[in-house]
Amino acid sequence: MLIVTCLGHYSPQEAQSTIAAYLQDPDFDPDHNMLIDLSKATGTDASYQEMQNLAQNVSPKMKDIRRKRCLIIAGNDLIYGMARMYQQLTEGLLPYPIEIVRSEREALEILGLTATTIAELKS
Repeated sequence: MLIVTCLGHYSPQEAQSTIAAYLQDPDFDPDHNMLIDLSKATGTDASYQEMQNLAQNVSPKMKDIRRKRCLIIAGNDLIYGMARMYQQLTEGLLPYPIEIVRSEREALEILGLTATTIAELKS
């Protein structure tokens, strides 16, 4: 599983550069499930147009990904709204579904893991 953690202010440009680095990483595996932890993101000033550009730029690069799931943990209402926007903008463009949850525990349960925190997975 790939775990991406965002801290502080979130921007679509950072997301795009993170995805580009991930696709070029020697440990890249198109079968990995992805967990994006935005629970510690404090805010974003992303516009609808920036989110639309992100979806349009990223989707073609992800077309060969075979993962089963991508979960986004959105801890506050602003980040949840941005995650929903991204989910809607990428619907039908990505070969895997994006699911949005409010807590680590919920995400880990959906993934069928026995850990109750992401820290447990990393140890």
